[in-house]
Amino acid sequence: MANRFPVSSEILNWLPKYSGKGYEAFYMRYPKYDEWVAGTLSPTFNQITDLAAFSNVPLGYMYLQAPPNIAEKEIADFRRVNGVEDSTPYSSELRDTIYDMQIRQDWLSEYRKFNLAIDQIPYIGAFSQDMNVKQLVEKAYSLLGIKKGWQIREADPFAYIRSRLEAIGITVFVNGVVGSNNNRKLLVSEFRGFTLLDSYAPIIFINGRDSSNGKLFTIIHEFCHILLGEEGVSDGNSEPYCNRFAAEVLVPESLFHSRWSESPQAYEQIAKYFKVSQYVIYRVALTHSYIDREQYEVLVEGFEQQLQNMPERRTQGGGNFYATAHTRLGESFSRTVVQAARAGSLAYREAYELLGLRGNTFSKYVNEYGF
Repeated sequence: MANRFPVSSEILNWLPKYSGKGYEAFYMRYPKYDEWVAGTLSPTFNQITDLAAFSNVPLGYMYLQAPPNIAEKEIADFRRVNGVEDSTPYSSELRDTIYDMQIRQDWLSEYRKFNLAIDQIPYIGAFSQDMNVKQLVEKAYSLLGIKKGWQIREADPFAYIRSRLEAIGITVFVNGVVGSNNNRKLLVSEFRGFTLLDSYAPIIFINGRDSSNGKLFTIIHEFCHILLGEEGVSDGNSEPYCNRFAAEVLVPESLFHSRWSESPQAYEQIAKYFKVSQYVIYRVALTHSYIDREQYEVLVEGFEQQLQNMPERRTQGGGNFYATAHTRLGESFSRTVVQAARAGSLAYREAYELLGLRGNTFSKYVNEYGF
C-alpha cells in the first residue's frame, strides 16, 4: 500500500488559483482532490510530486501549512538592462527558485548550527566597498587558498572554484530550470545568479543556462556580495564594484599587462588564455586605460551581435540524469543531506524533498557518488 502524506487544505485551495489553471482542471486531474481538501484522504508521495509539477511550484510548497508570502520581492534586485535599473517583476520561475533555495538554506543553517555545532562564518559582511578592489582580491585569495592566475591551470575552473567556495562554507547550486521541471527554464536575460545570506549557510545560485565563462564570472561576482554582506539578484552587467572584483580575480592587471604587451588587442586569444569571455577582456582593457570608451563600446556592440547569432545553450549536465542532479545540487549539500538522513537527524521523506529525488532515484544517486 502506498504511503500517504497530508497536505494543508490552505495549500490545496491556493494551488488552483496560483497556477492559473482553476479548480476544474485540478478536479479533472485528481478525482479525489475534494477529499484531500477535506482531509478525509491524503495523497501519495507520487501524487504530491505530480501535484507540485502540475501547479508549477517547488515540491517544498506541498509541506507548508499556509501559502508562502510571495507577493513582494523577498531579496534585493540588482538587475540592470543596459546600465539602467530593471523594474520588471521577478518571473514565477525566478521567484519559485529563490523560495526553493530559501527552504534549503533554512534547513542547512539549522543543521549546521544545532547538529554540527559549527560557528558563524566570520567573513560574511566583513568588508566594504571602501576597500581597494585589489586589496579585497588578496583577502579572497587567502580565504580560498588560491593564487593569482589560478584558473589558467585548471581544466574546469568553475568546478574548482565551486569546490573552494564550498570548502569555506558557501553552498553553490547550479540549475537552468525550476527544480527538475525542464518546461520551466530560467532565463539568462532575466538573471545570471543570486546570493542568499545566512550566518551559517550562505548560498550562491548560478543560472545553469549561462555560458561556461558567464557562470565562472558570476560565481566570483556573487562571492564578492557575500564578502560585502549583500544579498540579491544580479545579472552580468550590474554592480560595478563586484564586477571589478570578479575581473581582477580572473584577469589580474599584472598578468593582463604581460599578455597585452605580447599581443596587443588580441582579444579572443587573451580571453581564451584567461578562460573568460571577450567582454571581460574589453572591460579590463578599458579599466586600465589600454583602450578608450569609444573603442570599448564598439567592441561590446560587435560582441553582443555575435552572441545574438549563437544558438541557445543546453542546460548543464548533458543526458546523464545523475550527473545533472549532482551538478545542480553540488557535492557539499548532497553529502550533508545524506549524512543527516543516515544519522537519523532528518527523515528520508524530507531528504527526498531537499534533494528533489525520491525512492530508488535517491538511492541510485547516493550510490553513484559514494555518499
